[in-house]
Amino acid sequence: MKVLKSIKRGFALICVMALALSLCACSGKAAKVEPQGKSYFSYFDTVSFVYSYAGDSAEQFNDRSAEVSGILGEYHRLFDIYHEYSGVNNLCTVNRLAGGEAVKVDKTLIDFMLYARELCEATNGEMDVTMGAVLSLWHDCREAASNDPASAKVPTLEELEAAAEHTGFGLLEIDAENCTLRLTDPEASLDVGALGKGYATERAAEYLESVGAESYVLNIGGNIRIGHSKHFITEACEYTNSFLHFFPTVGMILNIEEDHLDFFKDLADVQHSFREFALRTPEDGCVVANAEDANTMEALRGVPRRIITFGLTDKADVYAENIQFVGANSSFDIMYKGRKFTDVTLHAPGMHNVKNALAATAASICLGIRPNAVKYGLAGFNGAGRRFEFKGKYNGADVYDDYAHHPGELKALLDTVETLNYKRSIVVFQPHTYSRTAALFDDFVTQLKRPDVLFLAEIYAAREKNTIGISSADLAAKIDGARFFPTFDGLEAALRETLEPGDIVLTVGAGNVYKIGEDILADNEE
Repeated sequence: MKVLKSIKRGFALICVMALALSLCACSGKAAKVEPQGKSYFSYFDTVSFVYSYAGDSAEQFNDRSAEVSGILGEYHRLFDIYHEYSGVNNLCTVNRLAGGEAVKVDKTLIDFMLYARELCEATNGEMDVTMGAVLSLWHDCREAASNDPASAKVPTLEELEAAAEHTGFGLLEIDAENCTLRLTDPEASLDVGALGKGYATERAAEYLESVGAESYVLNIGGNIRIGHSKHFITEACEYTNSFLHFFPTVGMILNIEEDHLDFFKDLADVQHSFREFALRTPEDGCVVANAEDANTMEALRGVPRRIITFGLTDKADVYAENIQFVGANSSFDIMYKGRKFTDVTLHAPGMHNVKNALAATAASICLGIRPNAVKYGLAGFNGAGRRFEFKGKYNGADVYDDYAHHPGELKALLDTVETLNYKRSIVVFQPHTYSRTAALFDDFVTQLKRPDVLFLAEIYAAREKNTIGISSADLAAKIDGARFFPTFDGLEAALRETLEPGDIVLTVGAGNVYKIGEDILADNEE
């Protein structure tokens, strides 16, 4: 049950949206938060990441990453139910030979199946890898719908009940001594999709710990394993109420806005969900909240939990004094309930990052982390990917990328840009989803009027179909001088002609707009 315990431990720790900090509650010192390296692997039909934050040389990190890749690759081949591999009898082989003779398999697969049986018993059958006959019905319907959306359907109750007759661990014979597996029912099949990635992640983590790696993060398709820190930090999304599956020790709410209206009914519905999120913290936990966001404070009214607020004035519990900006850096004193907690130099631009630092400090106070650790942790933060991320220079212009896709996020971004004294601000904006663009149209127009030059890419559909009949061209029609481009090629050509020394250009949006900046910067390499 080691994996199950690990999962429970991770989710019982911290679920916080904050700056990436490296904080130590014991020593009062903190290392700079900067991964030694990063690797990407395509296994289990997903993307996997390996990060090392301290202690590894580049050579050592690469060696360990290669070993992790090998571990993940081995389990990918063993767990694959759609493909067989030369020299390997895997789950696809076992399923293909169901009802026949026992299949000789690697001991690694035997160990997994013994664990899977144990987990099935512990969950009273709720976690059952013999559910392949049922799951295949859903898989076939999904594939058919992808090929022909007009024919989309779900399995009938009769089909599901018939398939369920061919499930249950009693149909799987596990011979650990001889390393064989046999499905006794020719209609039965194995599918480890709900368990396999987590199990492989745990095995990779065991390897890293065996070689002395401590400061690491494994993210195998959303199955996360961290080193030995007692703190686990994750960003939680409110869309479809997915964040209500978390039970954080510290829950942080940065702001609440009218968003994701393809799911939520209105702002009140959004606030209700965030209130429920806050109530998922334990009684001895804490909620960190933006004192300057009226929607947040209204949602938390009367919530029976410890609440620590942050903001720019002494109306908040944690606030800033003596703020000074020098280029892209800021320095300020962090105050806590009227007394100086620590002073900070932050290497990330904008007042919104000052507030993010205050939020991270409030979370640290909840956890009893010492002021000096907070100071050095914040000093080591140099920004996050797709958050005002510097990408390079083109024709003397600075090229940045940012994930902002809501009017409130655009405002924070443009407020920051206006403090940086560039000759011209040039924004390439790609709206994200038709529903958001329509619902917040006027707010988008207000913010998009601010840059000196505005290029608009077509709306990124994401999960939606354009049943509204809206386009980025509608935004362009409301903004003097805005230029709409239906394709990236046309936009990139115009951007190349426009950029001059002293400009700042930002590719902005939650879709694939970042590719525009990367494409023009590639010209520098030709």
